[in-house]
Amino acid sequence: MENFYIKYDYPVTGNSQLDEEMKGQLDDEVNQFLEEFHGEECCRIIFDCVEKKFEDCVTYIIYKTIDTNGAHPSTLVETFTYYHNRKLTIDMLFSLPILSNISNYVKKELLKRPDAISEMIEEGTKPNYANYRNFYFTENGIVFLFEQYQVAPYSSGIIEVVVPYSFLNS
Repeated sequence: MENFYIKYDYPVTGNSQLDEEMKGQLDDEVNQFLEEFHGEECCRIIFDCVEKKFEDCVTYIIYKTIDTNGAHPSTLVETFTYYHNRKLTIDMLFSLPILSNISNYVKKELLKRPDAISEMIEEGTKPNYANYRNFYFTENGIVFLFEQYQVAPYSSGIIEVVVPYSFLNS
């Protein structure tokens, strides 16, 4: 017996290229979920989308919550950031030496947290593009999102760290 619950929302921007890209990504994830948990009872996957706008940039933050009846559900995050309808990725924005500076800044900020676990922070903030792939822009700086277990325990949730533009421009 199959018992699935899939809540499937994705943004509709009016730009067919952007809409198809995000819908295609989410379709792929739903299909992967169905293949992986085929035949298991009471599995759920929920996608929620949040839109963030700053000047000429828009970011769609997709939160994917998967519940397989384990100890707790797992929430993953993925961002789609666009500038004038062109998708931006972290490697388009920063060279590895700049990303290394960002990594040092983020690491220092995370170590100030009361739930800081230095080993998790060290691994989750290494200056590689995969660790910083989820981001959006605000008036205060660029915000990086870190998934559960990436830089802190599950109970800390998804963590956001703002890197001020003043730091990036120094």
